[in-house]
Amino acid sequence: MLEGRYDAIVLAAAGVVRLGLTGHVRERLSLEASCPRGAGRDGGADTRARRARARMVRPLDHAATRAATAAERSLLARLEGGCQIPVGALRRSPAGA
Repeated sequence: MLEGRYDAIVLAAAGVVRLGLTGHVRERLSLEASCPRGAGRDGGADTRARRARARMVRPLDHAATRAATAAERSLLARLEGGCQIPVGALRRSPAGA
């Protein structure tokens, strides 16, 4: 896009921040405009590590994120969603949770 090859591009905010390109952001999509991919916000909390590595990452566990991820993954499984069939999902915690 910076080379003028595209009129617009939609990227994940985390990647744009990591690359130091936030000055090029013109708009952030609201949840009403674009629902995120189900279980897509859980990168650091998701692991399939063996027991030793699981102990290392246990302090990073966040119960609310784990619950949201489980709920969204359950929905994706029920709808048979995935890479070939994208499904947006967003679980919101009750107020005060």
